[in-house]
Amino acid sequence: MRLRRLTVAPDPAGCEHRSELVAVATDRFGQDGFDRRAGNGVAPGPRGLAGGSEESQRGHAQQRSSEVDPASGAETRGPGLSAGAGTVAGVTEMLLVRHGQSEWNAVGRWQGNADPALTELGRLQAIHAAGRVGAVDVVVASPLIRALETARLISNHIGVGPVVVEADLAERDAGEWEGLTRSEIERDWPGYLEDERRPPGYEGHDVLMVRVAAALARVHADYDGAEVLVVTHGGVIGAVERDAGLPWERLPNLGGVRVTHHDHGMTVRERIVLVDPDELTIPSQL
Repeated sequence: MRLRRLTVAPDPAGCEHRSELVAVATDRFGQDGFDRRAGNGVAPGPRGLAGGSEESQRGHAQQRSSEVDPASGAETRGPGLSAGAGTVAGVTEMLLVRHGQSEWNAVGRWQGNADPALTELGRLQAIHAAGRVGAVDVVVASPLIRALETARLISNHIGVGPVVVEADLAERDAGEWEGLTRSEIERDWPGYLEDERRPPGYEGHDVLMVRVAAALARVHADYDGAEVLVVTHGGVIGAVERDAGLPWERLPNLGGVRVTHHDHGMTVRERIVLVDPDELTIPSQL
């Protein structure tokens, strides 16, 4: 499995701290891109976390789903790590992962905010990936069903949950291109793809990053010090990488990127993949 190392220009305000984080990342991950702790007797599981309810509501105004106490069924707003959880205050490690193959991935349709379900292959990808996620404290997901179902399958297999839904991690709005194939886009919008132009209703990078950065900041605030799996979308992850000054590169289903969220921002680190190459599908659209 290939591991691609990403280099981001340091933040002058936090350069020394950032260098330390990158060195730790090098120690923890081997060349196959998998967290070595998963195979060294460290069982994944919650460390005193309050879980979040699973909801598929949409809309960027909603920040995240309310949480439900499993004993009483009452909704709470108190996520976070319990005392004695062994956390590092001010630093939250996140693995941002793209969902499994969806029905529209399989036929090459641009998805955006549309909500196609996973294919059977997509479900198998999620189950396979669960064994390689490593030690996770909490699972967060986009509300779109292809991401939420991927998160639920992983959550069930690693015994960490329920899934916390963060609406602002939904895929970018594809506007007029939603539901179209690349050939249909080229027919109706000739030259746009080649010139990297987008239609009027397409959600631009800056708009997308406002909500995505806010969503990840909320996850950091609520789960400070935790190891967090974030199941989201290719467009979202690509925007995070682009915002860090990295070149765009197509991300496969169940591919992801490591992000360290600290009090002065985010450090984007290495990309990894959580399934074997012969189980990956790489669609021709975001």
